[in-house]
Amino acid sequence: MRDVRFWSASLRREVPYRVFLPDKLQAGEKLPVVYLLHGRGADYRDWSDNSDISKYALRGLIMVMPEGNSSFYINAARVPQDRYEDYLVHDLIADVEARFPAKTGRASRAVVGISMGGFGAVWMALRHPEMFAFAGGLSGALDVLERRFSLKRPGQWWQFRQIFGPMGSDERASRDPFA
Repeated sequence: MRDVRFWSASLRREVPYRVFLPDKLQAGEKLPVVYLLHGRGADYRDWSDNSDISKYALRGLIMVMPEGNSSFYINAARVPQDRYEDYLVHDLIADVEARFPAKTGRASRAVVGISMGGFGAVWMALRHPEMFAFAGGLSGALDVLERRFSLKRPGQWWQFRQIFGPMGSDERASRDPFA
């Protein structure tokens, strides 16, 4: 396991990610990469802290767990500096492929997420089919764009408005994976 920090041009700040690699690699060997997107309220350590995901690195995979904050891994409608889709597709993948023995190209890349990360994985696959050979959403929060204001969660309503745009807006419609 290794934690990495790098400068993301898309987010205009330094961000962390965690990586698992097999213990032994042959000289010059390149491996496929699986990007694991965490859920809302978690962070880049969540997959490794709460599952035994590291054992899959032993099977010849690089497992990458990026920080997504509560972004749903998309470029926010109302927060210009939160360009998480660009960060993942451009900055993170480039950093991983430059820093680690990663195979490049669509056939060697997968994206998987849970809850918010499941939304992000599906979003990435639909928006960038040239980038990922496989996408998986576990309990994906695909209904997030339909969630209405609730007195129990007023902050969530405001955050979703910032990320997706107001209900009924073109901004929100353009971020709907079902559309």
